[in-house]
Amino acid sequence: TSIAYPKLNVKIAGGYGGLSDFKDGPTHHSICDLAIIRSIPNMTLIVPADAIETEKAVYAVAQYIGPVYLRLSRAEVPVIFDENYKMEIGKGNLLRDGTDMTFSLLG
Repeated sequence: TSIAYPKLNVKIAGGYGGLSDFKDGPTHHSICDLAIIRSIPNMTLIVPADAIETEKAVYAVAQYIGPVYLRLSRAEVPVIFDENYKMEIGKGNLLRDGTDMTFSLLG
């Protein structure tokens, strides 16, 4: 909170997000970090979905003024975005249009 309340330009990168490091056991599971970060006023949370978005997020976070928590994962995930993808902090992405169901996800 001493970083976020005064909106200091501090970047925090958290590795092993979620259950991505399941091989090292429960002591390496970071499942409450999202709740903690979301409870801190003025903190921006970024959870990239794939390697391309992770690279774009690193550059976007560097340009962003204010406190940011970048949650990183060790999980192997499929490529979702192409090289032309533009990362915009604070904006969601529509991956597929439809009427049957809505999913809202982080990462």
